[in-house]
Amino acid sequence: MMTVMLQKADLFQGDLILVSAAHPLLYPATELTPAAEQFSEVLLHVRAQHALSGLLGVLNCGSAIVPVSAYRSHAEQIQLYRDCLLERGPLYTGQFVALPGCSEHQTGLAIDLGENGPKLDYIAPSFPDIGPCRNFRQLAPQFGFIRRYEASKEALTGIADEPWHFRYVGCPHSEIMEQEGMCLEEYLQWLRNFSQDRPLCRNGTQIFFVPYRPGWSLQLPEDAEYTVSGNNIDGCIVTLWEAVP
Repeated sequence: MMTVMLQKADLFQGDLILVSAAHPLLYPATELTPAAEQFSEVLLHVRAQHALSGLLGVLNCGSAIVPVSAYRSHAEQIQLYRDCLLERGPLYTGQFVALPGCSEHQTGLAIDLGENGPKLDYIAPSFPDIGPCRNFRQLAPQFGFIRRYEASKEALTGIADEPWHFRYVGCPHSEIMEQEGMCLEEYLQWLRNFSQDRPLCRNGTQIFFVPYRPGWSLQLPEDAEYTVSGNNIDGCIVTLWEAVP
């Protein structure tokens, strides 16, 4: 067995962190890269970008879908929030623009996509449930993306329906959330039911929740393939890939 030491900072970093008005982002995004060659100003975390590139490659839809907005700095989020208040009012802003420090866009793991056309709304781009956009939405979980904000989950997420907004959480989490019909808030709460002794076994992985405690550590199989992500609240989710015989 090998010992994996965890730090308190691990609570607030990783693909599964929950960022919302109740759970602000504590650490700035890192490892950013252009979402696509033609859109060098639209940045994503390298893992999300790699997954997006793979998904668009499978779709082979050319320029039918374009990245509109991905990573935003804290200053950019402040400016966007202020501009939206002035131009569209507090009701619209409260529905579609997160408070600065509370936006998934500041993680580098979220991207707004739009159907290519002459006019792309920066805040609410068109992403219809037909053609390449529908195909993208259907394939997204296989590449680690979820449709983050849906009308049926607004009471939980605090954000109105956003068919254009996708969040990278990684596989198999995206696939499990799709299978179970869960948003990220529900999924993170559900994972509290699974410990290292009684993990969730799905899609060739073991997944379990580890609550934070000072000086915490994990005992994992030697040379195990695993990831650790904080939930940005009080613990970490460990994903352990089962060894192939």
